[in-house]
Amino acid sequence: MIVQATSLLIFGAYFFLPGFLITLILNYYRDQFLLSYGISISLLVLTSPLTLWFGYGVFAWMGLHLSIFLLSLLVAYLYRKQRLRRQNFSRRQRLRLHFRPILVCTLLLVSFSAYYVCVGPYTEIPSDFWKHLARVELKLIALSDGTLGQKHNEGFTLAAHNPIYVFHGAVAYFLSTKAIDLAPAISFVTSAVFLASIYWFSLKLFSEFRLNGRYKVVAASLATLLTLVSFGTASFSFVRYYAYFPTIIAFPLIYAVFSIFIDYLNRPHFRHTLLILIPVFLLVMFLIHPQEAFLTFIMMCGMSFVRAGRSLSPMAAIGPVLLARARSSACFFLTLLSLVTVYAFTAREIAPWGHTAHVINIGAFFPLLVRIPLDNPSFRLWTHLGFSDCWYTHGMC
Repeated sequence: MIVQATSLLIFGAYFFLPGFLITLILNYYRDQFLLSYGISISLLVLTSPLTLWFGYGVFAWMGLHLSIFLLSLLVAYLYRKQRLRRQNFSRRQRLRLHFRPILVCTLLLVSFSAYYVCVGPYTEIPSDFWKHLARVELKLIALSDGTLGQKHNEGFTLAAHNPIYVFHGAVAYFLSTKAIDLAPAISFVTSAVFLASIYWFSLKLFSEFRLNGRYKVVAASLATLLTLVSFGTASFSFVRYYAYFPTIIAFPLIYAVFSIFIDYLNRPHFRHTLLILIPVFLLVMFLIHPQEAFLTFIMMCGMSFVRAGRSLSPMAAIGPVLLARARSSACFFLTLLSLVTVYAFTAREIAPWGHTAHVINIGAFFPLLVRIPLDNPSFRLWTHLGFSDCWYTHGMC
């Protein structure tokens, strides 16, 4: 029990606190949960390959991250103390504004905690949980042997050392326990963060509607509950089945990127330095689980194209600043998408794809495009387009 509680605190602190302190230092409170998580995970992931590449070991990496955390804590305390003297009234107003959403989010997480205590992590046999657990065990063994990330280890590559597996193994090694003993705590933290990201992102989308604040909170709560019970792959719940996987750690970064990009397209007075976080978060997603990075890129293309198309309508009430952003972002993503598509079909070989029903040959419909894969829309339609997809797309655009 002590090991579980300690690992719970370690993962919660590493996944949230550094970014939270940085948002306090920058005095930026919009989308604070998503940005806090995104910055924290980025620091954890991006410092890992650099530290291991130079052969300093995992504990030097964790020490570096801890130093960043302590430095952020000190600076945040000093800045916060100075600001409270001048802006005590704005602090009270901000707390009053966010009290109800924070309270409801806390109640949702407490309810999920009660459910999780009853069911525990998803460890049924066979499931991919054991494959990911084996990868963590390999990192734990390498740590015990002193071979992980050393310069004499010629097999070191960024792809071979997923920072998430390394961090899981490092925590298990630090606590002198097995990786499987930490699975309940890790799975709970990742599931809770994922559900909280759904809640805060949904609340952001519903804030664009002319609804009472209470109704927005209720709608965000319903979106979170529907995600919990309906979002997944075929018969597998995402929160249950993927709780121990790197993908659930990368997924909240999608919402962090969307939050920044939506504000860029919708808010004339936008802090442009936040745009730096978009390529950083995309890189972090690529290092953790590349599919989320590609999904985010495709969705951003779609959002920019839709917004640019709406700007062409004479009925669109869009100011000159937002009009320029919509059209310039559409041109940027169209150019980037064209370059990526040309590169993918000319410089890369398509891996064998004929063995799955999820992909079909587009040449069956268009003979000139023979041997080009197409996502099969007739196979499990609910996995391609669901209620949440329609609602989120409408809200974002």
